Amino acid sequence: MAIIHDVVQGSKYEKDGEEKTRWRNLGVAFEKEGKISSVKLEALPIPDKNGEVWLNIFEQKKKSDEVPF
Repeated sequence: MAIIHDVVQGSKYEKDGEEKTRWRNLGVAFEKEGKISSVKLEALPIPDKNGEVWLNIFEQKKKSDEVPF
């Protein structure tokens, strides 16, 4: 069975004089036999001010059945 990871992109912003990172979920990555075997993007990443695209892969958080209001 494949392990699913979140594929996210961070973007820096400043709030109250402090630099923070906002994470946007762009898709999922599938791990088989200890290696990332494929990636499904559900949104296109946005290049940073240098024209580079950096994506991060994190262990997928458990999804709750509750609907936030």
